[in-house]
Order: sequence, then structure tokens, then C-alpha cells
Amino acid sequence: SKLLFDTINQVKQELNATSKNVQDELHAMDNTPLKKVVTHRFEPTSKYVLLFIGGLALSLVISIWGNLAQWREYQAWEVADLKYRALKMVLPSDDPNVRYIEKHFSVCRDEKVIDDVRNCVAAYEDSIRHHHEMVEMATYKDSIANKLLQESNRIIRAMKSSK
Repeated sequence: SKLLFDTINQVKQELNATSKNVQDELHAMDNTPLKKVVTHRFEPTSKYVLLFIGGLALSLVISIWGNLAQWREYQAWEVADLKYRALKMVLPSDDPNVRYIEKHFSVCRDEKVIDDVRNCVAAYEDSIRHHHEMVEMATYKDSIANKLLQESNRIIRAMKSSK
């Protein structure tokens, strides 16, 4: 029975030692930080993804609109340059107007003269536009007057035929 008692005590001590080792390992695991595995998923229905895609689309539209406006302005400058060169080609080289423009725009740049020319050109373009609007208005009123004259002639004929 003593042998059995000694064997049980020995097994008990081994279990206590093993249990103590396991408890120490568990305690050590509690104190060490755990490695976390973080995964990112691309969810197209996510609010942030939709906002990002919307922002990209908006910036693309604004960029295209800005480039288109810049391209149109560039085209207008090209047309204006072509008109000026055509006028220089058609007018004689000693024309005083051409020499005046060349002098104050290219050779001796004078901002006051350039502003005066800009104002004169704006006034000229306004007068041309106003003249065109007046011609359109006169044409419209003339067509209305012709229709009224035709209607009055029809009424006069109808009155004469009823007598």
C-alpha cells in the first residue's frame, strides 16, 4: 500500500508541476499581445467607396468642362489672329491703321492705347449687333404689316362682294 501511496503522490506532484507549467504559459499568453489578422474587402456598396467614386466622377466632369472651355477660348484666339493676319494681308502695308496697331500692340506696347482700341472695338461690335437686331425687327414688323394688309384687302373684298 505504501508503494501505491508513493505512486499516487508522485503522479500528484507531476500533475501539480504540469498544471503549474500550463498556468504559467496561460499567464504568459495573457500578457503577450495577440497578432490580429486584418483583411480589407472592397465593397462597392460601401458609403466611402461610393463617395470616392462619385468624387472621382465629379472631378473628371469638372476637368473635361474646364478643358473644353479652355479649348473654345483658344479657338477664339486663333480665329481672331487669323482675322488680323487676313486684314494685314488685304490692306496695303503702308496703311496707317495697320501701322498704328502694330506700333501700339507690338513695337511700343501702350496699355492706354490698347484699352482705347478695345473700347472702340466693343462699341463697333455693339453697333453692328444693334444694327442686325434692328434689321431683324424691321423684317418681322414688315411681315406683320404685309399680313395685316392682306387681311384688310380680304375684308374689303368681302364687303364689296356682299353689297
